[in-house]
Amino acid sequence: MFWLINTNERTKLDFETLHHAAMGQMLVNDLIDIVFIDIVIPDPFRVDHQHWAISTTVKTTGRINPHPILAREAQCLYPLLRIITNLGRAKTLTTVTTIIALVSTKKNMAFKIHKRDDTREMSKAQRETASHSIFFFDLPAQPFTLHSMDKSTFIKEADRCVKCGLCLPHCPTYQQWQDEGDSPRGRIALMQGLAQKKLPLNEKLIAHLDRCLVCRACEAMCPSEVKYGELIEATRATIINETTVPSGRTAKMMQRFVTAPTHRRNLSRLLRIYQRSGLGWLTRHSGLLRPLGLQRLEGILPELGSALPTLSYHPPIGEQKGEIGLFVGCMGDSLDTTTIHAAIRLLTHLGYGVHLPARQNCCGALHLHRGDLKQADLLAKENCDAFGDLNIDALIYCASGCGSTLQKLEKMGCNDAPIMEIGQFLAQIEWPKTLALRPLSKQIAIHLPCSLNHVLKQGHTPAALLSRIPDITLVPLPDNQNCCGAAGDYMIRHPAIADELRDNKLRQLDTMRPAILVSSNIGCALHIAAGIRDAGLKIEVIHPVTLLARQLP
Repeated sequence: MFWLINTNERTKLDFETLHHAAMGQMLVNDLIDIVFIDIVIPDPFRVDHQHWAISTTVKTTGRINPHPILAREAQCLYPLLRIITNLGRAKTLTTVTTIIALVSTKKNMAFKIHKRDDTREMSKAQRETASHSIFFFDLPAQPFTLHSMDKSTFIKEADRCVKCGLCLPHCPTYQQWQDEGDSPRGRIALMQGLAQKKLPLNEKLIAHLDRCLVCRACEAMCPSEVKYGELIEATRATIINETTVPSGRTAKMMQRFVTAPTHRRNLSRLLRIYQRSGLGWLTRHSGLLRPLGLQRLEGILPELGSALPTLSYHPPIGEQKGEIGLFVGCMGDSLDTTTIHAAIRLLTHLGYGVHLPARQNCCGALHLHRGDLKQADLLAKENCDAFGDLNIDALIYCASGCGSTLQKLEKMGCNDAPIMEIGQFLAQIEWPKTLALRPLSKQIAIHLPCSLNHVLKQGHTPAALLSRIPDITLVPLPDNQNCCGAAGDYMIRHPAIADELRDNKLRQLDTMRPAILVSSNIGCALHIAAGIRDAGLKIEVIHPVTLLARQLP
């Protein structure tokens, strides 16, 4: 394939197999790293509908911004081409035509420049319209084979994206950097390029895909209903299979921690001793955590509740309404036992027997989002075995982030019972008329996790449930549709970005000053609570179910 830049006129160009400006940007950025050079490339792929250009300033961050192309702007290409000529040791054959040989870079590309040499004899107007055309010939990209989705299915789904741009205002990373490579449509274009073997798999492209939080706000706003989450997970799975992507020591520790139940529970016991003995205060003030790379993790650590009960079944209180299987998850039996205790207490008071199979494990969401499908499938099988034989009316989970992953258990046929987020279940059942919650005269702020709001479509349930508490004042956080930056282990792998996104929530909380903030996902709660502590705010962060259980008579 080839593409052309004609600098003396606005021309609708046929990029043939390029789907989006982000692909063109990737090719140019991949060519060579040069500072203090502006590169102007055209964009016929509906970044706008007037054939404007994309300008990328390499000396800043490589971000791209649409604006109309002007002939004089293309002069910035000439220093770039001279540098490439020198680096490639190209030979100037005549003053009319310069041929640049292959440049040895990560992605080899050939260039040919046609330039008129009689401009000195021209008038100013003629010189401004002199033809300067640059041809870029792209060499074949390395093989890239999808591992978790049929290629034709993948391409068909990706092609449903019409690059309209309605997703851009809702994408946290695009709003942060205004870079098409970090937008949903730009990432889809990059994934299309990989799947069709038109782009190489390299560090820069992986970085664009890895910076996605998978908040799926784009899905909620997409008029074509593109399944972006499935596309990004399939691509990440392929990247994991074809290359070694460094994830950092703390991220690897977290992956091992969430996979092994015995390790989780043993570590939880040690952490309770660490917190209650005063050792935590000592290590924080001694500076030992920073050289060990544990400062970030320790900062996220909440005050741990009591360990989970060893009983595998908790009978209902009063008249029995049904039987429930309660999924605990990797955080529920370690860092968020308070929510699980509250769920058991509330469900039994509502007349449901609660099963807690000892063999259950992590849902696999962290592994799935990172592309580790093998481990995610193993965890799904463990949970299917744990709940498969139970005679239950529903399988319930408390952390909304587990939801989309646990839904796959239904496809595995592990149990006929529906799989539901606990708020969704509590909102649809009939509560005993004799059960009156105690009043609470406090302002409660409601945070909606992306998993609850965009994926499960249950953003209305926290307010509906908490409104059962007399005298309560409920206030949703402004911009609840925006991600807080937690995104599973994203807050560990990309702390700077995660904290920038969280700062928006903290500013809102500083203005509102509620007594309590409720959040239905443990990852979001940990991330926001850590920021609240750092900001010196006196706001308690708990699950909505915990607040409901507190108000039981």
